[in-house]
Amino acid sequence: MSREQILAALDELTEAELRRLKAALGRLPLAPGYAAIARSRLEAADALDLTDLLVGHYREGYGAAVPPPPCAAPAASTWPSRSPPPPPPPVSRAAPVDPEDPVPPAAAAAPRGPRAKQQHFVERHRAELIERVPAVEPLLDLLQGEVLDAEQARAVAAEATPQGAMRRLLLLAPSWTPRCKERVLAALRRRHPALVAELEARDAGDA
Repeated sequence: MSREQILAALDELTEAELRRLKAALGRLPLAPGYAAIARSRLEAADALDLTDLLVGHYREGYGAAVPPPPCAAPAASTWPSRSPPPPPPPVSRAAPVDPEDPVPPAAAAAPRGPRAKQQHFVERHRAELIERVPAVEPLLDLLQGEVLDAEQARAVAAEATPQGAMRRLLLLAPSWTPRCKERVLAALRRRHPALVAELEARDAGDA
């Protein structure tokens, strides 16, 4: 990725996303021989300054690999860091969790009513996408580098079944910005147009 591509990716971030990205850069583990950028310089940097810092410290090749994809920026918990991840939220005893699917059954079911309309397509149709998307690897070709980093894409691809891979992919949805979710929907439209068309027609009928 060239300097211009790094700058273009950073320019897409909102001000809040850029702040979170700069905060995360101080926690990311680096390859041997590289040092973290000083916090004071990161805090004062805009997208152009941050591009110059990344390229100046790490050169274009490694500099492009240091920050997570733009779509991962709002969720610091999805980045590799030196701190252990926070513990998962407690699960109600009344709603046992399927070991193959960490999302409680109530959350997995497609919601109805006004709340459903507020959800994005990939959240609203989570259960059916897991069940009916026949192949996930073609989606990864479109999402890696834009929505997923290399480690996330490998984890999804390592699942033994399409259902497991789609479930692993959609577990990342809470960390995605609305722009990321639109990119996932665009990938689904491109690779699985008939399924998306059917679900969108259903949404239109429920409106």
